[in-house]
Amino acid sequence: MNGMTRRSIPYLAAALLLAAAPAGAEPAQAEADPSLETAIREFLDKPELVEDRTTRYVAYPVDLDGDGVDEQVVYVTGIRWCGSGGCTTLVARRAGASYEIVSRIRVTETPVHVLDAAPGAGWRSLAVPVTGAGPRPSYVAELPFDGTGYPENPTASEARPLSDVSAAQVVVPSVPGEGRLLYAP
Repeated sequence: MNGMTRRSIPYLAAALLLAAAPAGAEPAQAEADPSLETAIREFLDKPELVEDRTTRYVAYPVDLDGDGVDEQVVYVTGIRWCGSGGCTTLVARRAGASYEIVSRIRVTETPVHVLDAAPGAGWRSLAVPVTGAGPRPSYVAELPFDGTGYPENPTASEARPLSDVSAAQVVVPSVPGEGRLLYAP
């Protein structure tokens, strides 16, 4: 099959389904929120991470845990946060007057989708495209919430290939825009 195995066809089909999923209304970015920016800065400024003055972010509100309060799916771009596999996505939830970062997904392609929750499943899963490298085909990965967070990498063993995301909600669009500068120049 010209370098492609029969096993890779479902993954290619999933990637095509994600790309062709109905766009619907473009997701609305969250308004600028100083408490969210503070949480992002505090998380990214950990000693093992290097501050990047080119860092920008876009935040999209969505209720991931079904409690009626939106969490924020934050797509972070900049020299330090993007690579050949995509950029960094953070998931933040409200903690009183501020936010706490509950997950960091390191190599995220867009669009980022939110899947409908299975009854009793708790947090909704995220779905992201994974670009194939070399002979590895492209596919769409489901990132399930494990009770404490989402997998750090869409290629981790906890992530599962999906066959259909046509009914999934787009939370971060294919082209998320320039975003807000996180650090003053």
